[in-house]
Amino acid sequence: MKYLITLLLLLSVPALADDASVFNGRWVVNDELSDDTDKAVEKAIKKGGGKVKRGKKKKGYYRGGPVEQKLYDHLSYDDSFTFNFEDPRFELVYDQGLTRVFFSDGRRNTVSTSTLSSRSDYSFAGWEDGILYVESKPLDAGYILEAYSLINGGTQLKLEMSLEPSSFVVPIRITRIFDRADGTAEGKSALNQSP
Repeated sequence: MKYLITLLLLLSVPALADDASVFNGRWVVNDELSDDTDKAVEKAIKKGGGKVKRGKKKKGYYRGGPVEQKLYDHLSYDDSFTFNFEDPRFELVYDQGLTRVFFSDGRRNTVSTSTLSSRSDYSFAGWEDGILYVESKPLDAGYILEAYSLINGGTQLKLEMSLEPSSFVVPIRITRIFDRADGTAEGKSALNQSP
């Protein structure tokens, strides 16, 4: 039911305004201001009734696994990505070459069910009050909801996400803050205007 409600909300959101290009550019994670992904995963495991391995773990301990879960890893662990918007098409290019394409006009990528190698994750987007919402259905049949917003005069990007891998009982909630790679407040004037 929640998926249907989210879908209806996203489809009712108008197409992105011209100022969505302020998201464009390269973004690098600010570890000091971002949640620790491994701790968020452990919190979800414990809330779901699972147990976590004790002892000190190397950063990125929970990264990896089946190819069906690669989207979760890129969203929650990659140190940087590039955001490209040309109405109505978004392209996000992550570390290690993963590229996601989604649209803000109600279109979404299709999923082939013939073989795993021919299937792809799909996503679509909606825009409301300066926040870009992206709903995704990864290959593992889980669910992801992302909310992107610019903060601090456009010099930082805030990504709030709820990751729901099919193997988890409780969602993993993570907030990550990214700095513009060039340090500028590109598009700052557009941020001060109503969308």
